[in-house]
Amino acid sequence: MNHYRKPHGWCTLVVLVFWLVGLVLGLPAVEGAGTSQSTVVVARIDDLAVDAGLARYLERAFGRAQELGADAVILEITTLGGFVKDALRIQDTIEAAEVPVVAFVLERAWSAGALITLAADHVVMAPGSSIGAAEPRPADAKTISALRAQFEGAAERHGRDPKVAAAMVDAKVEIQGLVEQGELLTLTAEEARRVGYADLVTADRQRILNYLGLQGARIEEVLPTGAERLATFLTHPVVAPILLTLGFIGLVLEFFLPGFGVFGITGLVFLGLFFGGHLVAGFAGWEVVALFLLGLVLLVFEIFVPGFGVFGFGGILAIMASVFLVSGSVEQGIRSLAVSFSATVVVTAFAARYAAKRGFFTRFALNLKQRRESGYVAPAAARELLGKEGKAISPLRPAGVAEIGMARVDVVSEGGFVSPGTRVRVIRVEGSRVVVRPVDDGPDRGR
Repeated sequence: MNHYRKPHGWCTLVVLVFWLVGLVLGLPAVEGAGTSQSTVVVARIDDLAVDAGLARYLERAFGRAQELGADAVILEITTLGGFVKDALRIQDTIEAAEVPVVAFVLERAWSAGALITLAADHVVMAPGSSIGAAEPRPADAKTISALRAQFEGAAERHGRDPKVAAAMVDAKVEIQGLVEQGELLTLTAEEARRVGYADLVTADRQRILNYLGLQGARIEEVLPTGAERLATFLTHPVVAPILLTLGFIGLVLEFFLPGFGVFGITGLVFLGLFFGGHLVAGFAGWEVVALFLLGLVLLVFEIFVPGFGVFGFGGILAIMASVFLVSGSVEQGIRSLAVSFSATVVVTAFAARYAAKRGFFTRFALNLKQRRESGYVAPAAARELLGKEGKAISPLRPAGVAEIGMARVDVVSEGGFVSPGTRVRVIRVEGSRVVVRPVDDGPDRGR
């Protein structure tokens, strides 16, 4: 019996020793194996405005994290803020993530950027960085109340003092030793750590990985594409109105010239950049572009087909609606339209009064006149119109259509704009070019 028990005891001891050795040696091995397979996705909010483009980019980054089975997502944040509705969309994306999310504030997380930061599971701030200053615009009681509740909810969800979050939004909130009434709260990195809003103060990404227990994890950086960066630039609150203005000016100036040339092409390019940037950024879909094109078509109808202003009014409404729909907010839409329409009116007035007189447009249009003295002879049918009167049946800008006798004739006004229905007289015929003047504009001048 002893002969058989002894090996059984040795076997048990050997198995126990190997189990203990495996446990001791295996812990680091398992951790090493785990960390070597661990993946952390990093997305950068690097001086990007909080808008629909950023929301779409971060949704793509979180989608990539899900594809990779990442163990954590780090958002490296530097932003002055942006649109509240897009910050709420990003907040929903962060809170729906199935992995820990770290907001790593590199320089500043202000305004809407503060809400994105508070939505994360962990907050890490680099030395010298700051967070807060989140009063909304417009700063009315309703908006402040709603946004304050959103900040407080984000803070409570992660065990942070909601009153500190409220003070970032509402200047009426006072916190002893931190912020006085009438001031918005903005925390430095050390202040944020002291009040429990920063879990770690460091500028080292590796320390963040150590904090998460993901030492040696593989970093997968998801960066904005070139199209996304371009869209962010094109939809900037300053750049977008400029693009819209240049587009309108180009199309308006094109009406002063025969045919379709450089101004029309330039205008369409700028409008293409305006709407294309907003499409890529996710502000709107192709239906908005279709609405804008419908507006342009209606304006063209108004020019060439008398419609008593119906086509023109409808075209203007369609264009205004498309700009409103593609803008990030009603405020931005009003600003874009106000800037573009004002600038277009000023430039149009300048072009009509000064540029045409100084010969600016002659660089872009054929300025050759077919005069009889130079050997040109008008067709017999055209010469017979000389001195006859008729009626403009389309706006003359200066080209248009008039009814002379029983015929519709392509004519050019001698002066500026002539409205439909105005009586006109043929004062010159230069080749196939028929020049008219309103009848009440005085006696005919030389032919």
